[in-house]
Amino acid sequence: IGLAFAAYLMRQVAKVKLEINGEGRETIGLIEKGSKDDQQVWAQSERLHELYEAIKLGAASFLSAEYKMCAGFVAISAPLIGVLISHGSASPINSGVSPTQNGILSAMSFAVGAITSMVSGFIGMRVAVFSNARCTVGAVKPAPHG
Repeated sequence: IGLAFAAYLMRQVAKVKLEINGEGRETIGLIEKGSKDDQQVWAQSERLHELYEAIKLGAASFLSAEYKMCAGFVAISAPLIGVLISHGSASPINSGVSPTQNGILSAMSFAVGAITSMVSGFIGMRVAVFSNARCTVGAVKPAPHG
């Protein structure tokens, strides 16, 4: 249910388009044809697009650096967790799982949890960056009451 709701919300946000006019230049939906301040609005639109691209690049760079560190931590910690748990108990656990199996399953659970967390962070960052420019476009438009 949560993933379906997230997909619905993402589609709603995607309805705010970063439009391209007939000349092939991006306008970000801020320029209204016939506006008195076309040049000023165009400059704002270009600046918004530049900021959007810079934020997108910065977010990708941040995640790349962070995930390299996380991958190294998981590569060291998961085997360590497995070894410590498998050697921490000399007798089989009540469930009938041997200490070695328990250590392996614990290490695998840790790694899967870490990977799931990294994927969630990646998706969250993409959605945040995707939404930021569109929120700005929405904020520039006048309110329904004028």
